[in-house]
Amino acid sequence: MPTQVVYFATFGYDVGLITAEAVKNSDGTREGLRNALEKIKDLPGVNGPITFSPQDHTGQNFRSIAIGRLSNGISVPAD
Repeated sequence: MPTQVVYFATFGYDVGLITAEAVKNSDGTREGLRNALEKIKDLPGVNGPITFSPQDHTGQNFRSIAIGRLSNGISVPAD
């Protein structure tokens, strides 16, 4: 259960980053927020860089995925 909580917490944190970025770069209208979201490029997030476009509202791609391993109890990139 703790892993699931951490998983959702990191996505929740990224949602806050995305929302703050959109609000900062919009006029506050619904259309302005959507346009600002679609202009986000490589926003640093906990789950990797976040990029949106009019054609892609996922926000993440292959750069957000890495294979890791534990080394002395610390998560490190796999060799």
